[in-house]
Amino acid sequence: MGYRSDVGICVVRISPNAPSIPEMMALAKTKGIDVGAHWNSSNYGWNDDEFAFYVEYVKWDDSYHAGEIMEELVNFFDESSRDADFYSGIHCRIGEDTDDVETHAFGANREDASDRLYTTRSIARSVGFTALLGNIKETNL
Repeated sequence: MGYRSDVGICVVRISPNAPSIPEMMALAKTKGIDVGAHWNSSNYGWNDDEFAFYVEYVKWDDSYHAGEIMEELVNFFDESSRDADFYSGIHCRIGEDTDDVETHAFGANREDASDRLYTTRSIARSVGFTALLGNIKETNL
């Protein structure tokens, strides 16, 4: 099965002078970056000002072409923002290992994207575990 990751990408148009996200997605497609050819539409979406992508438990490495396409899309928006502050974005990946967390932000107003997408680590509790905690009595050790 291999190593698996959860991956999220968010791109925000921060300048009204920038091409819209649909225009940029069409341009990316002419450059061979075709998101729809590699991902189910339930994993991504966009409007004029934002692009969003999220997938869980997916193989995400250099040998996985669908992941490579998304990396190319992030680089495409990043490069489009270098000369003018058109877009900000963030790419987050959490691997199976607890210390395997990557976050790459780009653009001038990075907080525009990082307010929409960010990583966290948390402890989830089952109902039984929570009920058990309610039955524990304080003891003097």
